[in-house]
Amino acid sequence: MPEQDRVVVPDFVGKAVHVASDEAAEKRILLTSDDLDGPSLLARTWPGLFWVTSQDAPAGSLVESWSRVVVTYVAEGGTHSAVGTPPSDPSPALSAHADPEDDASEAGE
Repeated sequence: MPEQDRVVVPDFVGKAVHVASDEAAEKRILLTSDDLDGPSLLARTWPGLFWVTSQDAPAGSLVESWSRVVVTYVAEGGTHSAVGTPPSDPSPALSAHADPEDDASEAGE
């Protein structure tokens, strides 16, 4: 493969998806989500601010021009998928706490 047909993958992790996508296009790389049959990465992350949390081709690797690099992302203020959240019981319905008569009857028991 000729040298001009290969590009070095930048580090997209920690960048806003729209910024990473622009940088990828400048480097002749296609940034995508893991669902290649669904909407584009930019359609999935608009409107709002989303951050790249991982990429499938490591930064610094050499790939063919216009290769796909799959990224995972999280919404601003969201939890990184690798960190996860502790398991918990589902929140009770608000209606379970809205009846003052139930509270009064429980206090009198």
